[in-house]
Amino acid sequence: MRIDNAIDEVLDMKFSDIEAQVLNNQKFSDSDLYIGELPAIALNTSWIDLYNILNKASSNNPRAVICDLGAGSCRLSLIAYYFFPKIKVISIEPVAQRMKRAIELQQDSHNIFIDAYFEDYPQDLKFDFTLLYFPNGVVFESVLDRLKNFQFQFSILCIESHGEMINRLTIEQSWLKAESSLRLIAPRHNQDLIEFKKIEGKKSQLEHKLAEIFKHSGEFKIRDTHGEWLASSKGLKIFYDKKLQVSLEFSLPSRTIYLNENNLIDIMPINQSDIPNEIIPALSLRGAKQPYRKVYLDGTIELSNGSFVHLDQL
Repeated sequence: MRIDNAIDEVLDMKFSDIEAQVLNNQKFSDSDLYIGELPAIALNTSWIDLYNILNKASSNNPRAVICDLGAGSCRLSLIAYYFFPKIKVISIEPVAQRMKRAIELQQDSHNIFIDAYFEDYPQDLKFDFTLLYFPNGVVFESVLDRLKNFQFQFSILCIESHGEMINRLTIEQSWLKAESSLRLIAPRHNQDLIEFKKIEGKKSQLEHKLAEIFKHSGEFKIRDTHGEWLASSKGLKIFYDKKLQVSLEFSLPSRTIYLNENNLIDIMPINQSDIPNEIIPALSLRGAKQPYRKVYLDGTIELSNGSFVHLDQL
């Protein structure tokens, strides 16, 4: 951090001042972009780590094109400009103010600066590598969908942001394969940068199930020892805190379900037309401050005190 601050000072990169400005044109809220109260400046990658990343990329392809997604203050482009001039960096950052100083420092560069969201940029974008340093969430899933649909070969250089992104990418076995790594200096949940190469593979059952969950809006039926109960996609949060396991945190009702290759049939989307009419009114009474916990398809209700009754008994 001390070295990073010193380099920022030498280059007159006042990133903290930029972040203090009120940004009124954000497409996503801060809760979508970042985790909790994490400031945007925390998403900067160490200057030294960026040098090592470019050194590794250059050893394989001296004229590589690298797409830096969520480039922030464009440190990657500056390292390339000063030390790896044959490499071209495409910096994509929706907040133009963050890129201003980097652009000023490299007026004669062949690097490209785009103040847009990646998913909004035209399809003619091509690169050999893309650098990802994202928290999981709404923004990352839209980025992942776009990367998946590119028809050319590239690698994802993944720096662990907050303990889950590498696990998230590992699930995408139909098009990504982890092949190599680079030890990083700055402290991380995972100290290695992982390279995921784009491949043509076979979709795992877990990947298929996760895609099914993403595209469904409405109720899921979940099986336990008492039968099949309903959980709403509204307020659902998804976590990847263990390799090849997905944690589904429902709010209606408040329950966490763990998915892996061994229990995928325990949760299925259900059509509204397949929900018995007599239990539909009870679904609105689920939640932490409501009298009902689980509502089962057979009309059984788990009450807030943990007991079970049938709707006919209420």
